[in-house]
Amino acid sequence: MSLGQALGQGEKPSAGPESLFGLDNVIDVHIRIEPEEWAKLQPPK
Repeated sequence: MSLGQALGQGEKPSAGPESLFGLDNVIDVHIRIEPEEWAKLQPPK
């Protein structure tokens, strides 16, 4: 899945990185990580 599809923009041609990383863009991202997976990401004790 492309970023455009994930954002609901369909198959529009990319305008370049400035269209994604511009100073006037706000992208709301939600990441779900299961507790077991989160534990794997922690540094060793």
